Amino acid sequence: MISINDLTVEYYRDAGKKAVDNARLKIPEGSIFALIGESGCGKTTLGLAITGLISQRDGRITSGSVVINNKNILRSSQEELRNIRGKQVSYIFQEPASSLNPVFTIGEQIDEVLFAHKITEKKYVKDITMVSLRKAQINNPERVYSLYPYQLSGGMKQRAMIAMAISASPKLLIADEPTTALDTDTENEILKLLLGLREELSLSVLFITHNIRIVQRIADSVAVMHRGKIVEVGQAEKIFRTPKHEYTKLLLFSLPERLRLKVYRRFES
Repeated sequence: MISINDLTVEYYRDAGKKAVDNARLKIPEGSIFALIGESGCGKTTLGLAITGLISQRDGRITSGSVVINNKNILRSSQEELRNIRGKQVSYIFQEPASSLNPVFTIGEQIDEVLFAHKITEKKYVKDITMVSLRKAQINNPERVYSLYPYQLSGGMKQRAMIAMAISASPKLLIADEPTTALDTDTENEILKLLLGLREELSLSVLFITHNIRIVQRIADSVAVMHRGKIVEVGQAEKIFRTPKHEYTKLLLFSLPERLRLKVYRRFES
Protein backbone atom coordinates (compact mmCIF):
# COMPACT_ATOMS: atom_id res chain seq x y z
CA MET A 1 0.00 0.00 0.00
CA ILE A 2 2.62 2.53 1.03
CA SER A 3 6.40 2.48 1.10
CA ILE A 4 8.49 5.03 3.01
CA ASN A 5 12.14 5.03 2.00
CA ASP A 6 15.03 6.86 3.70
CA LEU A 7 12.75 9.70 4.78
CA THR A 8 14.57 12.52 6.58
CA VAL A 9 12.98 15.65 8.09
CA GLU A 10 14.74 18.62 9.70
CA TYR A 11 13.30 21.60 11.60
CA TYR A 12 14.97 24.98 11.23
CA ARG A 13 14.92 25.65 14.98
CA ASP A 14 17.10 22.57 15.53
CA ALA A 15 19.69 23.12 12.83
CA GLY A 16 21.72 19.99 12.19
CA LYS A 17 19.34 17.71 14.11
CA LYS A 18 17.07 15.30 12.27
CA ALA A 19 13.54 14.97 13.60
CA VAL A 20 13.15 11.93 11.33
CA ASP A 21 16.35 10.20 10.30
CA ASN A 22 16.33 7.90 7.24
CA ALA A 23 13.06 6.22 8.20
CA ARG A 24 11.99 3.13 6.27
CA LEU A 25 8.56 1.55 6.54
CA LYS A 26 6.29 -0.61 4.42
CA ILE A 27 2.64 -0.53 5.48
CA PRO A 28 0.78 -3.60 4.16
CA GLU A 29 -2.64 -3.23 2.63
CA GLY A 30 -5.49 -3.79 5.08
CA SER A 31 -3.28 -3.87 8.19
CA ILE A 32 -3.06 -1.82 11.37
CA PHE A 33 0.56 -0.71 11.65
CA ALA A 34 1.53 0.88 14.96
CA LEU A 35 4.32 3.44 15.29
CA ILE A 36 5.40 3.65 18.93
CA GLY A 37 7.99 5.55 20.94
CA GLU A 38 8.27 8.16 23.65
CA SER A 39 7.00 11.72 23.20
CA GLY A 40 9.34 13.81 21.04
CA CYS A 41 10.87 10.88 19.16
CA GLY A 42 9.52 12.02 15.77
CA LYS A 43 6.35 9.92 15.37
CA THR A 44 4.01 12.80 14.53
CA THR A 45 6.59 14.40 12.25
CA LEU A 46 6.83 11.16 10.29
CA GLY A 47 3.04 10.98 10.00
CA LEU A 48 2.81 14.58 8.77
CA ALA A 49 5.66 14.08 6.30
CA ILE A 50 3.84 11.20 4.60
CA THR A 51 1.29 13.63 3.19
CA GLY A 52 3.62 16.63 2.86
CA LEU A 53 2.11 18.47 5.82
CA ILE A 54 5.42 19.72 7.24
CA SER A 55 5.07 23.50 7.38
CA GLN A 56 7.60 25.14 5.07
CA ARG A 57 8.05 27.87 7.69
CA ASP A 58 9.15 25.34 10.32
CA GLY A 59 11.12 22.67 8.48
CA ARG A 60 11.60 20.57 5.39
CA ILE A 61 11.88 17.05 4.07
CA THR A 62 15.53 16.81 3.06
CA SER A 63 15.55 13.36 1.46
CA GLY A 64 13.62 10.17 0.85
CA SER A 65 10.40 9.12 -0.81
CA VAL A 66 6.83 8.17 0.07
CA VAL A 67 5.49 5.82 -2.61
CA ILE A 68 1.74 5.35 -2.96
CA ASN A 69 0.31 3.51 -5.98
CA ASN A 70 3.81 3.40 -7.51
CA LYS A 71 4.18 7.19 -7.29
CA ASN A 72 6.49 9.22 -5.07
CA ILE A 73 4.01 11.75 -3.71
CA LEU A 74 6.79 13.96 -2.31
CA ARG A 75 7.48 15.01 -5.90
CA SER A 76 3.86 16.06 -6.39
CA SER A 77 2.72 19.64 -6.80
CA GLN A 78 0.64 21.26 -4.05
CA GLU A 79 -2.48 20.77 -6.17
CA GLU A 80 -1.71 17.06 -6.60
CA LEU A 81 -1.09 16.74 -2.85
CA ARG A 82 -4.49 18.29 -2.12
CA ASN A 83 -6.06 15.59 -4.27
CA ILE A 84 -4.12 12.87 -2.43
CA ARG A 85 -4.97 14.14 1.07
CA GLY A 86 -8.36 12.88 2.11
CA LYS A 87 -8.93 10.85 -1.03
CA GLN A 88 -5.99 8.43 -0.81
CA VAL A 89 -4.55 9.23 2.62
CA SER A 90 -6.54 10.75 5.50
CA TYR A 91 -5.27 12.07 8.81
CA ILE A 92 -6.91 11.99 12.23
CA PHE A 93 -5.15 14.65 14.28
CA GLN A 94 -4.25 14.30 17.93
CA GLU A 95 -6.52 17.06 19.22
CA PRO A 96 -9.93 17.13 17.50
CA ALA A 97 -10.92 20.22 19.48
CA SER A 98 -8.17 22.24 17.78
CA SER A 99 -8.45 20.50 14.39
CA LEU A 100 -12.16 21.14 13.83
CA ASN A 101 -13.13 24.64 12.69
CA PRO A 102 -15.20 26.26 15.46
CA VAL A 103 -17.23 28.50 13.12
CA PHE A 104 -18.63 25.74 10.88
CA THR A 105 -20.98 22.91 11.75
CA ILE A 106 -19.79 19.30 11.67
CA GLY A 107 -21.86 18.68 8.56
CA GLU A 108 -20.44 21.67 6.72
CA GLN A 109 -16.89 20.54 7.44
CA ILE A 110 -17.45 17.01 6.14
CA ASP A 111 -19.36 18.34 3.13
CA GLU A 112 -16.32 20.48 2.31
CA VAL A 113 -14.15 17.36 1.95
CA LEU A 114 -16.60 15.89 -0.54
CA PHE A 115 -16.83 19.17 -2.47
CA ALA A 116 -13.04 19.46 -2.62
CA HIS A 117 -12.63 15.99 -4.09
CA LYS A 118 -15.73 16.19 -6.30
CA ILE A 119 -16.98 12.90 -4.88
CA THR A 120 -20.56 13.42 -5.99
CA GLU A 121 -23.09 15.96 -7.21
CA LYS A 122 -23.97 18.76 -4.81
CA LYS A 123 -27.49 17.43 -4.19
CA TYR A 124 -26.09 14.11 -2.88
CA VAL A 125 -23.32 15.49 -0.67
CA LYS A 126 -25.33 15.53 2.54
CA ASP A 127 -26.42 11.93 1.96
CA ILE A 128 -22.79 10.77 1.79
CA THR A 129 -21.92 12.84 4.86
CA MET A 130 -24.75 11.17 6.76
CA VAL A 131 -23.43 7.75 5.72
CA SER A 132 -19.98 8.70 7.07
CA LEU A 133 -21.47 9.87 10.39
CA ARG A 134 -23.32 6.56 10.72
CA LYS A 135 -20.16 4.57 9.91
CA ALA A 136 -18.46 6.48 12.74
CA GLN A 137 -21.27 5.14 14.98
CA ILE A 138 -22.64 8.58 15.79
CA ASN A 139 -26.09 8.40 17.30
CA ASN A 140 -28.64 10.84 15.88
CA PRO A 141 -26.43 11.89 12.92
CA GLU A 142 -29.04 14.40 11.70
CA ARG A 143 -28.63 16.36 14.93
CA VAL A 144 -24.83 16.11 14.99
CA TYR A 145 -24.70 17.28 11.35
CA SER A 146 -26.07 20.65 12.48
CA LEU A 147 -23.98 21.05 15.65
CA TYR A 148 -20.80 23.07 16.14
CA PRO A 149 -17.66 21.41 17.59
CA TYR A 150 -18.02 23.13 20.99
CA GLN A 151 -21.39 21.40 21.41
CA LEU A 152 -19.82 17.92 21.28
CA SER A 153 -17.99 15.88 23.91
CA GLY A 154 -14.36 14.85 23.37
CA GLY A 155 -15.38 11.39 22.19
CA MET A 156 -17.99 12.78 19.80
CA LYS A 157 -15.47 15.25 18.36
CA GLN A 158 -13.13 12.33 17.67
CA ARG A 159 -15.93 10.38 15.99
CA ALA A 160 -16.68 13.44 13.86
CA MET A 161 -13.00 13.59 12.86
CA ILE A 162 -13.12 9.91 11.92
CA ALA A 163 -16.30 10.47 9.88
CA MET A 164 -14.53 13.30 8.04
CA ALA A 165 -11.43 11.16 7.48
CA ILE A 166 -13.34 8.27 5.88
CA SER A 167 -15.83 10.37 3.89
CA ALA A 168 -13.80 10.29 0.66
CA SER A 169 -13.03 6.54 0.99
CA PRO A 170 -9.23 6.72 1.49
CA LYS A 171 -7.02 3.63 1.45
CA LEU A 172 -4.69 4.75 4.26
CA LEU A 173 -5.78 6.32 7.53
CA ILE A 174 -3.12 7.95 9.73
CA ALA A 175 -4.38 8.11 13.31
CA ASP A 176 -2.15 10.30 15.49
CA GLU A 177 -2.80 9.53 19.17
CA PRO A 178 -6.56 9.33 18.50
CA THR A 179 -7.43 8.32 22.07
CA THR A 180 -5.44 11.01 23.89
CA ALA A 181 -7.38 12.65 26.75
CA LEU A 182 -10.32 10.25 26.39
CA ASP A 183 -11.65 8.24 29.31
CA THR A 184 -11.18 4.46 29.25
CA ASP A 185 -14.69 3.62 28.06
CA THR A 186 -14.54 6.13 25.20
CA GLU A 187 -11.04 4.95 24.31
CA ASN A 188 -12.35 1.39 23.99
CA GLU A 189 -15.19 2.56 21.77
CA ILE A 190 -12.83 4.45 19.44
CA LEU A 191 -10.48 1.46 19.17
CA LYS A 192 -13.37 -0.89 18.37
CA LEU A 193 -14.59 1.62 15.78
CA LEU A 194 -11.20 1.73 14.04
CA LEU A 195 -10.97 -2.06 14.02
CA GLY A 196 -14.45 -2.27 12.53
CA LEU A 197 -13.72 0.34 9.86
CA ARG A 198 -10.53 -1.49 8.88
CA GLU A 199 -12.64 -4.57 8.10
CA GLU A 200 -15.61 -2.74 6.57
CA LEU A 201 -13.64 -0.38 4.32
CA SER A 202 -10.46 -2.46 3.75
CA LEU A 203 -8.45 0.37 5.30
CA SER A 204 -4.78 0.38 6.09
CA VAL A 205 -4.14 2.25 9.36
CA LEU A 206 -0.92 3.84 10.61
CA PHE A 207 -1.62 4.16 14.34
CA ILE A 208 0.76 6.58 16.09
CA THR A 209 0.98 6.24 19.87
CA HIS A 210 3.23 5.90 22.89
CA ASN A 211 0.72 3.61 24.62
CA ILE A 212 1.94 0.01 24.46
CA ARG A 213 -1.26 -1.25 26.06
CA ILE A 214 -3.25 0.02 23.08
CA VAL A 215 -0.74 -1.31 20.55
CA GLN A 216 -0.91 -4.87 21.88
CA ARG A 217 -4.69 -4.79 21.48
CA ILE A 218 -5.01 -3.68 17.88
CA ALA A 219 -1.74 -3.79 15.92
CA ASP A 220 -0.74 -6.36 13.31
CA SER A 221 2.74 -4.88 12.89
CA VAL A 222 4.84 -2.47 14.93
CA ALA A 223 7.68 -0.03 14.28
CA VAL A 224 9.60 1.33 17.27
CA MET A 225 10.98 4.86 16.95
CA HIS A 226 13.75 6.43 19.04
CA ARG A 227 15.38 9.83 18.52
CA GLY A 228 14.10 10.09 14.97
CA LYS A 229 15.19 6.61 13.90
CA ILE A 230 13.17 3.44 13.31
CA VAL A 231 15.09 1.01 15.54
CA GLU A 232 12.94 -2.11 15.22
CA VAL A 233 10.16 -3.31 12.93
CA GLY A 234 8.20 -6.54 12.94
CA GLN A 235 4.99 -8.39 13.59
CA ALA A 236 3.40 -7.33 16.86
CA GLU A 237 3.72 -10.82 18.33
CA LYS A 238 7.47 -10.98 17.69
CA ILE A 239 8.12 -7.43 18.89
CA PHE A 240 6.36 -8.02 22.20
CA ARG A 241 7.53 -11.58 22.86
CA THR A 242 11.13 -11.35 21.65
CA PRO A 243 12.23 -7.71 21.33
CA LYS A 244 15.68 -7.29 19.80
CA HIS A 245 16.60 -3.65 20.36
CA GLU A 246 17.52 -2.40 23.83
CA TYR A 247 15.15 0.57 23.52
CA THR A 248 12.23 -1.75 22.71
CA LYS A 249 13.05 -3.79 25.81
CA LEU A 250 13.12 -0.63 27.91
CA LEU A 251 9.70 0.40 26.55
CA LEU A 252 8.24 -2.95 27.52
CA PHE A 253 9.80 -2.89 30.98
CA SER A 254 8.40 0.60 31.55
CA LEU A 255 4.99 -1.05 31.89
CA PRO A 256 3.79 -2.04 35.35
CA GLU A 257 4.40 -5.76 35.82
CA ARG A 258 0.73 -6.74 35.72
CA LEU A 259 0.26 -4.98 32.37
CA ARG A 260 3.49 -6.46 31.01
CA LEU A 261 2.27 -9.95 31.89
CA LYS A 262 -1.07 -9.19 30.25
CA VAL A 263 0.72 -8.23 27.02
CA TYR A 264 2.74 -11.47 27.04
CA ARG A 265 -0.33 -13.60 27.76
CA ARG A 266 -2.21 -12.09 24.87
CA PHE A 267 0.40 -13.44 22.45
CA GLU A 268 0.66 -16.76 24.24
CA SER A 269 -3.01 -17.48 23.49
